[in-house]
Parts: sequence; C-alpha cells; structure tokens
Amino acid sequence: MWLDEADGFAEIFKGYLPYYLLVALPIFIIMSPVNPVAASHEFSVYRMQQYDLHNVPHGCRSAGFNLEGRSLTSWSTSRHCVVARVQDISIEQFMEVRSKAGALLLVMPKNITTLTTEEKEHIQLLEMAMIQQEINAPVYFAKWSPEFENILGDLQHSFIMDDKSGTALEAMFKTVSSNGYQIVVSASAPQKMDSRPVTIHGKLVGRLGSAQTIVIAAHYDSAGLVPELSRGADSNASGAVAVLELARIFSRLYSSSAVRGDASLVFVLASVGHSLNYFATKKWLEEQLDSTDASLLQRFRDRDAPPPLHFFYHLPADAVGRLARLTVTPPPPPPPSPCSGCAIRHLLADALGRLARLTVTPPLPLFRTCPSPCAWTRWRPAPCRVHVSKPPRPGGAAASLRARLGAPLVHKKINLADELLAWQHERFSIRRMTAFTVSSLQSHKEPARNSILDTASDTSLRSLTENIALIARALASHIYNITEETNEDDAALYDEVLGVDEASIKQWYEYLASQSRAPQVITTTSPNTGVTAALEKALSRYMEVTVGAHVLDKREPEFTLYSPTSAQLFVYSVKPAVFDLVLTLAIVAYLTVVYFAIQLFPLFYEEYAKLVAGKAKVR
Repeated sequence: MWLDEADGFAEIFKGYLPYYLLVALPIFIIMSPVNPVAASHEFSVYRMQQYDLHNVPHGCRSAGFNLEGRSLTSWSTSRHCVVARVQDISIEQFMEVRSKAGALLLVMPKNITTLTTEEKEHIQLLEMAMIQQEINAPVYFAKWSPEFENILGDLQHSFIMDDKSGTALEAMFKTVSSNGYQIVVSASAPQKMDSRPVTIHGKLVGRLGSAQTIVIAAHYDSAGLVPELSRGADSNASGAVAVLELARIFSRLYSSSAVRGDASLVFVLASVGHSLNYFATKKWLEEQLDSTDASLLQRFRDRDAPPPLHFFYHLPADAVGRLARLTVTPPPPPPPSPCSGCAIRHLLADALGRLARLTVTPPLPLFRTCPSPCAWTRWRPAPCRVHVSKPPRPGGAAASLRARLGAPLVHKKINLADELLAWQHERFSIRRMTAFTVSSLQSHKEPARNSILDTASDTSLRSLTENIALIARALASHIYNITEETNEDDAALYDEVLGVDEASIKQWYEYLASQSRAPQVITTTSPNTGVTAALEKALSRYMEVTVGAHVLDKREPEFTLYSPTSAQLFVYSVKPAVFDLVLTLAIVAYLTVVYFAIQLFPLFYEEYAKLVAGKAKVR
C-alpha cells in the first residue's frame, strides 16, 4: 500500500498532490463567484451639478471613489456608497448621507410619466435641497436598467439588520452568505471649464425705425440638478420655440412695407438663464446700451427720449408650455355699439395682397365680443401671469399688452441682495426699462422650474401651440391697434395672417427637449455646432442674425463651471467585509488543523503500523 511505503508525510504529497493546494484550494473555492459573468457591471452615470456663482460654491465637489455599496437602511460609515432610487430617499436621509457617507448613487425612475403627483413633488423638493449648498461627497445619477434593479434588490435584502432577524446566529449567517458590491468611479478631480455664453439676436425694422422697439427674449438653456439629464422642456425649450415661431409670423408681415408695423421687433435668444443669473442677457444689454458702436437699442441711450412705447416684452422665458389649455366660455357681451372690426378686416385682407392702407383705431380690450358671434368666443384669458418689477404705467405699452393677454399682474420688487434674479425681465428693469415676463408660474421659487423631471409631453406641446397663437394675436393687436373681430370671416382672416405652424413647433419642441442644454454643455462648445448653431440657422431664415460671444472676467468671474459631467461606473460582485473576517478565521482554523496533523503524523503512523502488524500476527 502506498501509505506503508511512504517514509514521511511530505513524501505522500510530493509524488501524488502538491502540498500547497492544502492552503490555496479552499480559498479559491470560497472566494470564486457563483456566476463569474455577473461578477462585474459597467454603467454610464452622470455627476451632480457643480458650479460657483459669485465665488459661492454649489453642488458636488468630488468625482472619483471606490467604496462598498450599501442601501439606505444598511449603510453606516464613510466607507459606504449609498445606492437608492431617487424617489425613495427623503430630504432628511439625504442630509445625513451628505454629512457621513462616502458617496451617493441615485437611480432615476424607469418611467417619469408613471410617477404620482406626490412623487414628482418630492423629487423636485429634493432637487432644491441638494443644490442649496456644496457637497463634499461624490453624487451621481444613473438611468434605470434591469441590472441596476437587480443590484438595488440585492442591496436591500442582503444586509439584514439585527431587529429583522430571529436570532443573532441567523443574522450572522445571512450577513456572511450574502453578496455585496464594490462600486468604483475612476474620474479625475473636478476641473474648471472654459465657458463662453452666447446671445443670438435679429431685428425686424419697423416703419419708424428704432423710435419704437419691442424686444422678445428668451433663454434656451436648461437648468437641473444633473447637467447631462436636464432637458428643460417647459423651462425653457418652450420659450425658445415661441421666439422662433413669433419671428416667423411677424417676418411675413414685416416683409412688405405696406403692412409693416411702426415698432421695430428685436428677437433675442440667450444661452444662460436663471440658474446663472441671466449672465448672457446682462452682457448683451451692456454691449447694446453702453457701447457707442451699437445701434440695436440706440434710442435707450438717449435718456431724454419719451419712453411710453419703449419696452421689453420677455416672452415665455419660463413655462409657456405649462399655460393651461384655453376653454370655450365666452365673457358676457357688452351693449351693441358700432364695431371697427369690419375696417380691420379690410385692412388685414389687403395686407395679404388686398391691403391699400393702414387705418389706426383707438386701442380697446382685445377680448371684447362683438354683437355678432365671432371666433374669439372660443378663447378666454389663460391662467398665465404677467410678472413685473413695478406696476406698468396706465396707457403704456406694457399695460396694453397685459390687458390684451387678459393675465393677472404679479408684482415683485428687485432685491439686489439676493444671489439670483427672479426673472429675465429684471435684467432690463435694472437698466430702467419697462419689461415683464409672461409665465404660468405663480413664483420664481417653484421647484418645477429647475427639475430633471421637466420633459416633453403631448399636453405641453398642445398648450404651447395654442398659447403662441394667443400671444401672437395680442402682440399684433398692440402693434396695429387692432381692437376686435366682428364675425367668423374676420376670425378666419386673422387665423390666416397670424396662424402658427404646428409642425414646426412640434419639431423644434421635440428637438430641444430631447437633449441636454445645460450651460456645461452649450457654453463650452463652439457656437457653430449643436443647439446654438441650429437656433441661429432657424432665426436667420426670417432676418439678419448676429451671434455674440461673451467673455467672463478672469479675475472675478460671475460664475465658474466644472467638469466632469459624466463618468463610467463599475460594479463588482464581492463578499461583505464580515465575510472576509469569517473567512480569515476559517482559514486559520483549517491551517491549524493541518499543522497539528503534520506534527502528530509520526504518532499516527506508529499507531497505524502497530495495528497493521497485530493483524498480520493473528493471521
């Protein structure tokens, strides 16, 4: 027998089995994953916003980490990366994670449209709380995927707390036998980005030149907690679409000298909005008002010029698409009186090739109804609001347009001590110009204005189309002193002249809302590419367009943006730290047994030899 022929314990394994496998083999068996293919995953993740505004830091200040993944209920130290669904984490939990955890990874909802109203409001409030102050720990967001759902499920069920287990032994067994995840983001330290905001503007010259100027402005960037996931459908893709469509409508009217309005129209699209204090609008105003070479707003440099018709109409820079759908309830009819609608009808008919001359009538409320039914009975003032820094002067242009829109007035004084201006019109009001903002929002502090949930929807698109038509009529009625329509024929004529292109609105709305337009994206790329180039090309179809790039102060910049905005995340399937401890104890115990077996082998062999010799003698 081979055991009888061996002179020593070591010779047994030298010829038949390498003795080092006594140590290595059990370790390899225990540590190897059940499914090697599922041992690691790779995902694209998006870092939380990071920027400085007036040298005040905001957002996430770190990028890379290598930590053990834990759920909201099982993490405890800074060695853990908390992984959760964005709709599951509360503001109180976030504040605790912010101060104690090593990193935070939030998974977006599978389908935003299926969220309840309460869940959407919770996410929006969470976004506001997260962006208020700087966060030292890395914070990333990931799109939903089946793999992430499995990881979330494993983390939620793997680490069982003591109060959820029947006995301490059961809790220990479940902890040791569970699978854990090591989460790694290999990203460089945040770096400052070279940002150059731009402004696109064009002008339709009226019959009186620059004596009367109406500026229709909107910003086209999006604001959200995560730059790469900020779509900004209502804030503010809708505003940019409205500016383009109004430019198309009035370029047709201004193409003929016979029907051109008295006022000049200036259309402005700024690449930086409320999240960065309307910096592009500020620089554009400085260039137009303080430079002796600029002529776009030359009348405003003359402080002795009468101001009544000099105003800036800041068109839906926020939430045009959220304006409610107009209803069919007509207002009570006024007493019958001579109607000027017939004269207006002939004027606009001739404007399309049948117009002989323009007749001006005293301005009356746009929403009056004639003694005979007309198409205006389909409309009533939309639940939008006109936001102003000071009440408009009675009889002025701003009061006229507000009355024609039928919108209530919201008055808010400018507070220069605030970190951010409330609305874009305040940039104009600071320069002592009459200006207002049209928005469905009651306050600039509403969380829906800066949410990653602001995505495109069919309802918003329909409302946007209807409200652009409403605003176009209100603006045209002010420019041409149109007071009312008399019958269905007149309404049809107005529809023909001021009709909106629904296909174009849909195309631009879906295009802008389908991609990120965060300042980190659109201000750090060339103006000749991307969204800026597309908007410039679209506006240049209707008028001559100028694109101006604005430079930040290098010594004391108004704002600073940081990269990276995205990274690759790796998730490795590993055993928890407790398992490492138990495994170490098991290996020590195993090696102890092997050691004593080797040391006591001579005694064992001697007893074995005696036993074999005794059996031989008996035979």
